[in-house]
Amino acid sequence: MESAENAAFREVIVGLVNGARIPALYPLRAYVDLGGLISFGWDLDEIYKHLAHQMDMLLRGRPVSEVPFYRSTKWELAINLKTAKALGATLPSTILARADLVIE
Repeated sequence: MESAENAAFREVIVGLVNGARIPALYPLRAYVDLGGLISFGWDLDEIYKHLAHQMDMLLRGRPVSEVPFYRSTKWELAINLKTAKALGATLPSTILARADLVIE
């Protein structure tokens, strides 16, 4: 799960999991960028765009009660094929085709 404690030690977590040769699913793409196998989670770029829009409304004086609540509807699947190969894992082509990001 993604929490402040885990975010601070992402690199260590990915290193330990890969060192133990455990295929793991992570909550954010940042783990896959560091060498994790697969992540499925919110698209943070989309969330941050809406956050900037909400902050703009607040800074222009709109009351908090009038700022619409936003819940992300876009999820992102990221796969690191380099890690899959190192772990000896074969991923079905159907999963690779659905991935938003494949690191080779």
